[in-house]
Amino acid sequence: MILIFCYDFSFFLTALSLPCYIFIIQRKIGLTETLTTDILATFAATKKALPMSKTLLHFNPDHDLAMAADSAHYTAPPNAALFAVDMATLPCWITSEGEAVSPLPLVEEYHALGGRCTSASTLIAKAYDSVIPWGWNKAEYHRLLRQGFLPEQLPNPSSIERVRKLSHRSTASRLAQSLCALPFPFPPAAEQLTTMEQIDTYIKKYPAVVLKAPWSGSGRGLMWATDSLTPANENRCRKLLLSQGCVMGEMRQEVIQDFAMEFLRTETATSFTGYSVFGTKNGVYAYSLLGDEAYLESVLTQYIAKDTLLAVREACTRFIAEELKGYEGNVGIDMFVFRNADGYGLNPAVEVNMRNTMGNVALELSKRWLAPGSHGRYYIDFYTEASQLLSNHLLQQKEKPLTLHEGKIVKGYLSLCPVTSTTHYRARLEIES
Repeated sequence: MILIFCYDFSFFLTALSLPCYIFIIQRKIGLTETLTTDILATFAATKKALPMSKTLLHFNPDHDLAMAADSAHYTAPPNAALFAVDMATLPCWITSEGEAVSPLPLVEEYHALGGRCTSASTLIAKAYDSVIPWGWNKAEYHRLLRQGFLPEQLPNPSSIERVRKLSHRSTASRLAQSLCALPFPFPPAAEQLTTMEQIDTYIKKYPAVVLKAPWSGSGRGLMWATDSLTPANENRCRKLLLSQGCVMGEMRQEVIQDFAMEFLRTETATSFTGYSVFGTKNGVYAYSLLGDEAYLESVLTQYIAKDTLLAVREACTRFIAEELKGYEGNVGIDMFVFRNADGYGLNPAVEVNMRNTMGNVALELSKRWLAPGSHGRYYIDFYTEASQLLSNHLLQQKEKPLTLHEGKIVKGYLSLCPVTSTTHYRARLEIES
């Protein structure tokens, strides 16, 4: 019974035989016997024995939505709940020594998805000193308290409220204003609009604009306008002014390449950890490029001079150190390359994400799992029909078998989360040498 409570993948793989581990995970999350052999074999080829974990990693991808709701009683919408269930074990691939992963969501409401996850009361909170979620918000804090964690295991509520305040899109605007001190022709910073009159005036200021909710999930809260608002978007703006106090306005650009600079802020230092080069579809994250830093940087320097990237990186490091005091954890600053009359320009401050990001996951996957000289893509997929995803998964395994060398991926296909007859979301790698 104690084994069912232990969620440290690396501990299982060193303490148990692979078949025994597969059996336990099958019983926990309903896997068929053959679907996760590739995942477990990859772990077995690389992981070493670790001490029992003291920090629990929890994947709560509804973080941005919960932060926008700002309620201890927030309930994830069904699609976000399903995403959390299907992707719950994703952080296993980027754990460090002394960390474990909860393979099941810690949200009671997820039982509405057909009982695919067991109750989080099976989690022994006393086994851990602390928790690191995908992102901290009021709902996550109270969710963990309900599951038996003590206040001393969690950050204090005032620090969580500060994370929310700094996650407001006005932080990115302040960063953009500070970057104007650099000798580069960056576009104007986003403006905070607090009345419908200001919104109407702003729309007429540029040929096309993007209006954004101060807090919103990936791809949500975005509105595009030229000349005037549609009735639907006018209604959305009025609601945002009432619920969040403002709307953020930006000049719209022709985006050529999305990317981010990833940082880690601790109590004593702020460090740049790498580039994330990614793509979106309708404003929603779709994939990231995988490769070493030189490869990712070469993609960006097709458009933007390396000196410009370095200057922005140094300025962002200072901003994070000075303006995000009190926060410790991952910081991702979204940027993009756009087309202009001179060729290409850089918007260096689109979003400031004070949480983990898919871009950071991709960065860590490249560092930890790719063989030298290999590169590829990390995708997030959604299938309306679970049977189609399962069929595609089995086909990819057959057509693109995984090749490892000294515990690193040389080429092939790998799903990073179990794919079963009820799975709708998938995180996958496609690697080539």
